[in-house]
Amino acid sequence: MYFGYAVSKAVSQSLAGAAWPVYESYEIEPREDANGDIFIYAPRGLHPGEKLRIYDGPPEDPGMRLYAPLRDYPDLFLRFAALSRKGPRTQDEMLETVLDWAERYSVLGLEGIDHFEVEGYSEHHTGRREGVHAFSREGLNAARVLELYEAATAEEPDARLTKVLKGWHFRTEGVSLKQQREFALSFVGDQVGSYVSSECYPVLYRTFDKESRSTLGFKQTFGFRSLLGAMYLQMMWLMIEGGSARRCARPGCVHIVEFEPPQLPEDWMTRKGARGKYRTRKDKKYCSDVCKQWVYDQAKKRRSSQARAATWVNSQQD
Repeated sequence: MYFGYAVSKAVSQSLAGAAWPVYESYEIEPREDANGDIFIYAPRGLHPGEKLRIYDGPPEDPGMRLYAPLRDYPDLFLRFAALSRKGPRTQDEMLETVLDWAERYSVLGLEGIDHFEVEGYSEHHTGRREGVHAFSREGLNAARVLELYEAATAEEPDARLTKVLKGWHFRTEGVSLKQQREFALSFVGDQVGSYVSSECYPVLYRTFDKESRSTLGFKQTFGFRSLLGAMYLQMMWLMIEGGSARRCARPGCVHIVEFEPPQLPEDWMTRKGARGKYRTRKDKKYCSDVCKQWVYDQAKKRRSSQARAATWVNSQQD
């Protein structure tokens, strides 16, 4: 556990548990590894296969920017899980997906290259390298966790839950819908709890008045050792604050499109140019363009039917 100053201007004191680096570009390693996996890496100051290095503070690099995932993108887990809803893809297609994700949000932090240590913190991974196989595996697991949770927590769990369980190769024969729901929620809880336990940790901030040089109080939040850990922390909050989740507006679709994250301590990450507090997008109604198009097509059909009916009524009156 680390005690930090919530009002401190020292970047290093507020970044280690709150921020994650994104590099301006990532390149493809020239060779596959022994298992046929392909890796991407940030080339600045790092060569393919370079050994682990330990830093005494967050890495400083002009080609790198820092952002706070929990604050800037509280729906990042939803975005990550949605990648696997597009269906199976070739290795080349997955490589493009990994590159696009890394350039937007950075790598997941699974490879353990370029750790850095700050006094009082556990060791952190940084966003320099990612394997396509590991990214794909974690994406599928996130999609499974989210889909099971969505189906099990729908207003009235029905055959959709059975379909989701079968789709992820869980046994449903002879299992009642109630038992299916309990199994799904138990599985999701175990999965999310395991990731949060291994990748996240509590952080206690001391709020400090610099003028009077006195302690005002304490606030608690969470730090993370990897971007993947930060995303599962978001999923944990979604499960705890489930009542605030907003579902897709398409009838019959149970996918979650947004949710209100818990209020984070003010100034929990202080840095110049930081984004303001996140606000839920009130205009986002659908989980995908497919659902949005389906609703539009149905409305168009209704208008067409109403127009034909009105034409028929008028012709009868004439």
